[in-house]
Amino acid sequence: MKQGRIAAFDMLKGVGIILVIVGHNVPLSSLLYKFIFSFHMPLFFLVSGYFFRPQPVVPFLKKDFKQLIVPYLFVCAIIMISALVEDTVRHTWFQRTIYRGVACFWGSGSEKPVLGGAYPAIGAVWFLLALFWCRAFFNYFYSNKEKNNAIMLAVAIGAILVAKYIALPFSILQGLSAIVFYYIGYLVRKYQLLEKKVSVYLSILMAGVWIFCILFSHCWMESLRYRYFPLDVLSAVSGTWFIYRFCRLGEAIAQPLVQRCTKILVIFGQLSLVVLCFHVIEMFLIPWRPWINDLFSMMNITLHPYLSKTLVILCRLAWAGAAVVLVPKVAIFRRIFSIKADY
Repeated sequence: MKQGRIAAFDMLKGVGIILVIVGHNVPLSSLLYKFIFSFHMPLFFLVSGYFFRPQPVVPFLKKDFKQLIVPYLFVCAIIMISALVEDTVRHTWFQRTIYRGVACFWGSGSEKPVLGGAYPAIGAVWFLLALFWCRAFFNYFYSNKEKNNAIMLAVAIGAILVAKYIALPFSILQGLSAIVFYYIGYLVRKYQLLEKKVSVYLSILMAGVWIFCILFSHCWMESLRYRYFPLDVLSAVSGTWFIYRFCRLGEAIAQPLVQRCTKILVIFGQLSLVVLCFHVIEMFLIPWRPWINDLFSMMNITLHPYLSKTLVILCRLAWAGAAVVLVPKVAIFRRIFSIKADY
């Protein structure tokens, strides 16, 4: 495993990717769902922006294509092959194959109405496309000697406004809108804000904004729906900051159980891309809930819906854990996910 990384940020991404899995299995109206979706996707853009370093445009694009687009294409290949097998076995004339092919091409996290119809969703890997566009445009602006931060932010806000009227493929608008969070992450590092002491009053204000947005707003990056956009941005930043402080606290506690948990979070964070991709694959391929319900039905046991959802979450986390353990051991996966030799 690679040494010398900032463990708190790996833990932060570990918390984020676990919440991605949990968030796909809780009711939309629940407080837990609102809590998760108040900050969990902005978190990844904030962290990526924190570690941004401007580079020449072409090498930067080549590197990101390898690290983000290749894993996306891998997920698409797996779900397309599985659809082709299903269509062949069921003699359904490539219905699933075409449907999933359109989803892969369009690259949206949820169904989008387009020209009187709707493009199917590819799932959570929309994030890979969005991060690619976000980083590409941000790096372009910062590689330009006459960079204009106002124009960059105007592009991000404009993407949110445009999304109200049209949908674009490849999660381009989502990527452009995420520049807001990416830029904030960059500024936090530039001005070393994490090293500065935060006053009690500011902490209370941040907590208040976060709680307000959890209860009364929403921050759905994938669909570019924000109820109170400026507050939602502040809420996402506040939520990420509090989780970061929680991770720093976990680092400092020497209790063995806490240290084991922090180690798990670090590993999940370092391999968050692997977890994301294999989570999307299992969402397409493995019907956990019917399997679990059928298993308990065979024992004449009727599961409470909440218990059923809990077991699904545990199965999905176990699948993610298996991916984290096994993927780095397989050479072809190491290449697909750009896992370095010293990991």
